[in-house]
Parts: sequence; structure tokens; C-alpha cells
Amino acid sequence: MLAILGLQAIIIIILLVYIGHAYSQIKQLRKALESASVSYSLASSVSGTIPGNAPSEGPDCFPESSASSSGMFSEDEELFEHIHQTILSEKLFLNPEFSREHFLRLGLINKNKAAQLLRQYAHTNFNGYINHLRLEHALNLLEQCPDTPIKAVAYESGFNNVRTFYRIFEQEYGKTPTLYRNEILNLR
Repeated sequence: MLAILGLQAIIIIILLVYIGHAYSQIKQLRKALESASVSYSLASSVSGTIPGNAPSEGPDCFPESSASSSGMFSEDEELFEHIHQTILSEKLFLNPEFSREHFLRLGLINKNKAAQLLRQYAHTNFNGYINHLRLEHALNLLEQCPDTPIKAVAYESGFNNVRTFYRIFEQEYGKTPTLYRNEILNLR
């Protein structure tokens, strides 16, 4: 019995050391970003509209905060920006299996912190955030490859259900993907 308790104590100590090391690496990364005065614009990298439509003011807009426009980030904003840029650069949103748990692991955060970051900086929940990124990708595919079947666009954009893609697309843009594609073809 004593041996088991001793082994558990050793495992707990190892975990605490690992967590402390990970935390210090995160702090160093944040300091490096701060000192380099890296400023990203969430609005330019994420928000987009269908040509001819006015920009929406709903949950799909990622407004730039006054802190990011001046080059000064809060720790939370830096954390969200890091997660957001990772998702974009690695195109993680295109994986239909990308889940909230993956999002949590990217930032080494718990689900409450993730929900708070998404509400504060993306003005939506996890599903709304990922679906927005997928819809933007779908818009690009429809514009660049208008002959691609809608089903292929849906799957290439990370949706694992075509009906869901149609429903969310129409909710977001007020028209079906087919109608949007036909409008593009008529403009050419």
C-alpha cells in the first residue's frame, strides 16, 4: 500500500513539473509576441461577406479591438489570436472531426475559458466560430471553382453533412449555395 502511495506521489510531482514547464513556455511565447509588437487583425483574416451584401453585424464578424489596433494585446487576446492563427494556418477547421476538445488542447485551456474567449473575441460559440471559417472557405471555393458540385464544396469545407451546409449557408447569407453559385456564373 505504501508503495502505491509513493508511486502516485511521484506521478503527481512529474505532472506538476510538466504543467509548470508548459506554463512557463506559454508565458515566454506571450512575452516574445508582446516585445515584437505583433499585431494581427482578426477582422481582415476572418470576417468576409458575399459580394453585393452589406457586412453583417452578427456573430460572424470578428471586430478588431482597440488593444489589437494599437499593438497591445491582453493575455486573453493573445491566447485567442494564437489559437485562431493556428486553426487558420493549419486549416484545422477543414477537418470535420475538429472538435471543441481540439480547440482546448491548442490553447491548453479548459472549456469555460474557451467559451469566454470565443464569446469575447469571436462573438459566438465554438460551433458558430468553426462554421463561419468553413463557410468562408466554401465561398472561396464557389468563387474560384464554380463548376465544382455543391456536395464537394460542402465536404471540402469541412462539413460532414450537405443538408447542414445548405442550412447554415442560407442562414448566414440569405441564399442557398446553388443560388450563390448561379449568381457568380451569371456575372461571368
